[in-house]
Amino acid sequence: MSRIFLSHSSRDTPQAIALKRWLIEQDPGLADEIFLDLDPVTGIQPGERWKEALRRSNVRCEAVICLLSRHWEASAECRTEFRTAESLNKLILCARLEPLVADGITGEWQRCDLFGAGPTTQIPVDGMNGVVAFQTEGLQRVHRGLRRAGIGAEHFPWPPPNDPNRAPYRGWEPLEETDAAVFFGRDGQILRGLDELRGMRNSGIESLFMILGPSGAGKSSFLRAGLLPRLKRDDRHFVVLEIMRPERNALTGERGFAHSLHALRTAMGLARPVLAEIKDACTAADADRLRAWLTEAREAAASRLPTEAAGTAPPTLVLPLDQAEELFSVDAGPQANQFLELLGRLLRNHDGLAPELIVAGTIRADRYEVLQTAPDLAGLGSRLFDDVRPMPVAQFKEVILGPAERATAAGRTLRVQPDLVDRLLADSAEGADTLPLLSLTLARVYADFEGAGELTLDGYEAVGGMASVVQTEIDAVLARDPVVRRSQLKRLHSAFIPWLATINPENDQPMRRVARLTDLPEQARSLIDMLVARRLLVKDERDGEIVVEVALESLLRQWKELAGWLASEREDLKEADNLERAVAAWESSGRGDAWLFEGERLTGASSLAEKPGFRDRLGNARSFLEASRKREDDRIAEAQQRQQAELLAAREKQEAAETHAAVLRKSARLLKAVLIVVVLVAIVATAGFVRAFIAEGEATTRTREATALQLAAEGQSMLAGARPGGEVRGMLQMLAAQALMPTGEGERAVVNAVVKQRFVEKIADVGAFVGGVAFGPDGAHVVSGDANGTVRLWDARTAEPGGDPMTGHRGAVKSVVFSPDGRRIASAGADRTVRLWDSATGAPVGAPFAGHKGEVNSVAFSPDGRQIASASADRTVRLTDAATGLPVGEISGHQGAVKSVAFSPDGRRMASGGSDSTVRLWDTETRSPIGEPLTGHRGAVNSVAFSPDGERIVSGGADRTLRLWDAGTGAPVGQPMTGHRNWVSGVAFSPDGRRIVSSSGDYTLQLWDAATRLTVGEPMTGHGKEVASVAFSPDGLRIASGLGDGTLRLWDASIAPPIKHEGPVSSGTFSPDGRRIASGGGDGTVRLRDAARGLPIGAPLAGHRGVVSSVAFSPDGKRIASAGADGTVRLWDAAKATVIGAPMAAHRGAVNGVAFSPDGKRIASAGADGTVRLWDSTTRAPAGAPMTGHRGGVKSVAFSPDGLRIASGSADRMVRLWDAVSGAPVGDPLAGHEGDVNSVAFSPDGRRIASGGADRMVRLWDAVSGAPVGDPLAGHESDVNSVAFSPDGRRIASGSADSMVRLWDAATGDPVGGPMAGHWDAVNSVAFSPDSLRVISGSRDGTVRSWPAPSEWSAALCAKLTQNLSHEQWREWISADAGYVQTCPGLPVPPDVTARTG
Repeated sequence: MSRIFLSHSSRDTPQAIALKRWLIEQDPGLADEIFLDLDPVTGIQPGERWKEALRRSNVRCEAVICLLSRHWEASAECRTEFRTAESLNKLILCARLEPLVADGITGEWQRCDLFGAGPTTQIPVDGMNGVVAFQTEGLQRVHRGLRRAGIGAEHFPWPPPNDPNRAPYRGWEPLEETDAAVFFGRDGQILRGLDELRGMRNSGIESLFMILGPSGAGKSSFLRAGLLPRLKRDDRHFVVLEIMRPERNALTGERGFAHSLHALRTAMGLARPVLAEIKDACTAADADRLRAWLTEAREAAASRLPTEAAGTAPPTLVLPLDQAEELFSVDAGPQANQFLELLGRLLRNHDGLAPELIVAGTIRADRYEVLQTAPDLAGLGSRLFDDVRPMPVAQFKEVILGPAERATAAGRTLRVQPDLVDRLLADSAEGADTLPLLSLTLARVYADFEGAGELTLDGYEAVGGMASVVQTEIDAVLARDPVVRRSQLKRLHSAFIPWLATINPENDQPMRRVARLTDLPEQARSLIDMLVARRLLVKDERDGEIVVEVALESLLRQWKELAGWLASEREDLKEADNLERAVAAWESSGRGDAWLFEGERLTGASSLAEKPGFRDRLGNARSFLEASRKREDDRIAEAQQRQQAELLAAREKQEAAETHAAVLRKSARLLKAVLIVVVLVAIVATAGFVRAFIAEGEATTRTREATALQLAAEGQSMLAGARPGGEVRGMLQMLAAQALMPTGEGERAVVNAVVKQRFVEKIADVGAFVGGVAFGPDGAHVVSGDANGTVRLWDARTAEPGGDPMTGHRGAVKSVVFSPDGRRIASAGADRTVRLWDSATGAPVGAPFAGHKGEVNSVAFSPDGRQIASASADRTVRLTDAATGLPVGEISGHQGAVKSVAFSPDGRRMASGGSDSTVRLWDTETRSPIGEPLTGHRGAVNSVAFSPDGERIVSGGADRTLRLWDAGTGAPVGQPMTGHRNWVSGVAFSPDGRRIVSSSGDYTLQLWDAATRLTVGEPMTGHGKEVASVAFSPDGLRIASGLGDGTLRLWDASIAPPIKHEGPVSSGTFSPDGRRIASGGGDGTVRLRDAARGLPIGAPLAGHRGVVSSVAFSPDGKRIASAGADGTVRLWDAAKATVIGAPMAAHRGAVNGVAFSPDGKRIASAGADGTVRLWDSTTRAPAGAPMTGHRGGVKSVAFSPDGLRIASGSADRMVRLWDAVSGAPVGDPLAGHEGDVNSVAFSPDGRRIASGGADRMVRLWDAVSGAPVGDPLAGHESDVNSVAFSPDGRRIASGSADSMVRLWDAATGDPVGGPMAGHWDAVNSVAFSPDSLRVISGSRDGTVRSWPAPSEWSAALCAKLTQNLSHEQWREWISADAGYVQTCPGLPVPPDVTARTG
């Protein structure tokens, strides 16, 4: 793939050849990097067009050079080439070969002249009988333009002139622009980022460019050292402001917007206004003045450009916004909202074709939702750039060697020992935070051993290795004496908790806080300084104050003591944040009483505010708590006064009775005295025993609860990949947490795990990277090969081991396969051998097949089982007789390692994929190539497979694509199949040839339609690491995958994909038998799908002239009613998919909701005209007068289970009840919502009503009295659009404009698990299946999705596992004190390792 493309007219071929030759002379590294359509190496292949080649090389192309002439302008093909480059947002350099009358279509781009007066350079052109003369200055300008366009680190100077001793390995220090020269491993993402920004400038539609990624992925480094230094070079199109970071003062802080704008204007030579004036305009929200100052700076930048840029749009201003999540933190302060409001106004309504301002920001993936839903930014066009994911280990080599090469090139020799490189790559394959840990480790090894000129394995081990580098750094700060060390840790604890760390309430992951140095405890500051010196913390001066923060959040996870503190004090930290938010809301509301705490919440907050450490941090909450306490005391005092009055009256009656009894008491007093003494002695003794017993029980309960909460939190971290241990252990810990002490937190963890793993049937813990998987021909067994050199057999239904492991390989097993008769297994290994095994006994069959000179990457049986093909890193494919083990022949031709091999179904051909980016076909009898290599991939081809009919081949590559090929002609079938976000590791056809499954380094599997090449459903997620291998079962109903996290997984291949409409989905529901789903949407149709497979049933039901807002099945499932924005209700035959009669029209406006009565005889409809109407479902005639009373549009309607009442919800914020026979209102309106009531539903027993509203709340009501039942169900972050009861009445589902689906316990109102995320836009509809085990949701994103809703969540998670914890694992992972609990009844309890080895 080429980096530079030349566009020229065929009449200017000599000039094009001359320019390419001269550029290569100046920079020999461009020898194979310039695409010229006459070049035999990098030029156009037969049958390929220039623009198609550019699209194919899009991922690497850095610039396009257009050689302008009259011939070029007259060529339609040249103009098409230019438009193609422009559409791909490529940087374009225009070199004129002769004077031209006008700028033409290229006027926007930088131009230079290769003709004219002045010195010239003569360039001989082979075969052209002459030389080409170019103006020397023009040539130099082209060369300078290309160098400025260079993406790679080598295009930036090192070391920086002002810091000649700067370390090339930066560790956890914040990267700056000057570090672009040592920023490696992200070139592809940088290029795509630049293309995206150029596309935003060209389109003028979007103005927000948000770099999304998890904590520790390197978002800030990507922005600071990757994107911005390259962007600044394109000063014709972009002017980059100083990086701003919100912190506590987003507008006026040291790194705030005002400083950024002032620095820009100063750089442009604009002295006024001064910084103070800009700050005033910011705090006054004077968008007009600020826009004028930005425009003036933009015009000043344009005036500095060369004169040929006149007439083109001025450069676009780019505001870099680092760590945008700080705008939504508890410490954000009032300026955060002011900045968002101001930013929204500045980014709207720009004039001209190019936007005046683009914001290029970074934000944590788990905080993006709050930015996405920020009201001030609503309606702004944005581009989400989520390519900055955790870097694949394969790219770490560049990160390791690149900086050393730059240092060596600068004259300071630095070598990295090959053994160290291998060890670093091996260690990077395990655990979380690998890139941050690698960066810190390299920086530490460099700092300690740089003087030797070589980084060695011994030096690496001396600093403790990657796994221990953080702890080693901490240990270097702490004393060895245990007493002193405990004291130091106690002091550090007081600094980190609660000042320097907090907890993200969305996912319970730790987050850093910025703290003022003066806030940190005095006794901890010397230790803080030591951590700053080791670059684990960062100290800086901002707004006249010294602040401290954690350098990278990896510290919060990798320092074991700190991780423990955060786990144990997680709830306190979250509550402290909540309290600070409440205080801020109280202050901003004018200290209104409605914002105050009361009851248990007040008690808890008051206790927290008095805890050591928290007492100082929450000092600003004292007024709030005092006001809350005063209001609480006043309320209690008032209640006590009422009680005292009642007691006084009772006492007067009691005194009269006591006077009458006085005589009797006197005669018995002596006897009573004696008796009392005896009783008191007994009571005292008994009470002491009871108190001790109760205290012991309470202590045990608290301990078990704390343990359970910690286990649940750790389990979630393991599932998220933020904590080592693996997903299987994480799930077992969650289950153990619930067994020890059921908690809401523990239940949420289990629910979230079930939802995340909803596609998975079984997970087996293999214990090492699974390089290969295969089903047996009968589908009863699966075989796996792993990095420990072990081959294992598994039951394909239960995922339980089938016999002992097969051992013998002296290295990783890369591939496994069953023979066609299922009696043998072949395995390929990194030890350069192929081995055969008896599948029944597990015994080896014969000696290993030796002969390869490199790792064996792939193995395959011929269809008749007589031959075995093996593909190797030695660039060959070998054929071996399966019976004798004797070699049959060797095939060579690949120019690199052969990664995969497959036989055609008839056995006459083989396909192979190689690291040379080609797929090759071979005749198995002659072992000669068939045709030319199949080219198209832009990287290694990792996997190939034939379709069952042998007519097609699918290949998957490191370029993230799948490609289909005609097996007969070798021609590509359609365009590449794109969607994966990392390399494709495996591909397989389903047995019927209709689907393809692919596995990827992006942690997902993906199903594809083999005919259309489109994805089938969403990616199958739930993997903890990259997926290395994949296979279909013989019946096509299951999929097996092998993972980098050491697990084997079995999947249901028949899971229904999301149902797609051509527009937003407004409504969805199950048929009464649960076998069908009906949905209505913005495309004006009702669609029927098979609920199990998601396949369409018949054609869409078309008839509405607008959005279908609601659909409902009749109780017998034979009819469907639909409501439309066209003001009609329509009835459909569900079996024939035909309309029944004329539409029901009476509403004056849109119909928003529709429902059948339980007997199916009537239909209720909800209208935007404020009425509820009844219809006879047989005659379709109105049944009675409309029900009026609502003062706004009716949004939803529902029948009670007995059919006697109707509930409706309206934009007037009310829920109303109606008599379904007379149409009369029943009781008063149900008031409580503070916004539109969007949805209503009756409970199955008819005793309660659920409603969802625009106030973000779900509310429950007593259906008889109309009184509220409990507190509102709060959790959604935007309008609740839909609610539904489960048929068993135990749960409520809700769907919201926050794109989430939530489940609630209908009895307690508690949330069941966390929000279920998958939709990317508002959820408009939710519905339970008739068995209550599934929920479907319809969304504005155009899909209907299915979610699990099992009755017992722990049992659902157990069903995915294969065994319980062993007793030894329980003691080690769960508790040494709590007795063993079998968390998954029915699953085996494995024996203890020590018992097996003892």
